[in-house]
Amino acid sequence: MRPPFYITLVCLAFHFPAHAQNAPGAVPRLSLINDAFSEVWRSEVPVAGGVRVGILAGTMDKAVIMDALAVQISTPVTGKLCVDIISRDGRYNAHMEYGLPDQTVGNHLLDFPTQRSEILSGYKARELAVLAYQVTDKCKTRKKQYLVAQWGVDSGFEQITILLNTGGLETSIVLPSSTGETGFSKCQPAYGDMKRTAFDTECTVELLPEMLSAKFKIRRKNYENRLPDVKLPLLVK
Repeated sequence: MRPPFYITLVCLAFHFPAHAQNAPGAVPRLSLINDAFSEVWRSEVPVAGGVRVGILAGTMDKAVIMDALAVQISTPVTGKLCVDIISRDGRYNAHMEYGLPDQTVGNHLLDFPTQRSEILSGYKARELAVLAYQVTDKCKTRKKQYLVAQWGVDSGFEQITILLNTGGLETSIVLPSSTGETGFSKCQPAYGDMKRTAFDTECTVELLPEMLSAKFKIRRKNYENRLPDVKLPLLVK
């Protein structure tokens, strides 16, 4: 009688880095330039800064999705993508810089190597502002093209929320259109109980085909005195 004959099957698993190639239909991801990432969590809250704080799509009441920070690039761009994040209570802020390959367009996920995931995951989208903008060289420049970010990867949107630091002034977004008419979207105080330190105002804008988005402006009034408009060159189509 022959001895039993055994066959041993060996399974080999090959691992390919996620950044090497995107699977068909997958959302591409932008990588940081030379690890250009910084973040700060403060127990003492500083005084708030500029007027433009965040431009977001998606549902504002949902919790942020830490591994799904994305930006929508509707018009082909090149150069560098700069991203600033700040919490409404002013305790958290971050800055990142990404390379933009030639003619980058579409929805892109962003590397976000935060060490504060446990804390930030408790924030809602409207409480964690993201300001994304394209530049040709350095982030600290006046020549910026703002882009729409979101805590998720939805491919399309029909409205955006603009988060501003207005000091409580009456505020609206000026919406020029290709028809020659100018529309206005009135802004409201930021919703919720969280302190309004870094930003205090929300502006919901319905996007229409005839809007000249690159010529949006922020208009503020102190009683009857109108302050100079703040330009908001925004690429949404």
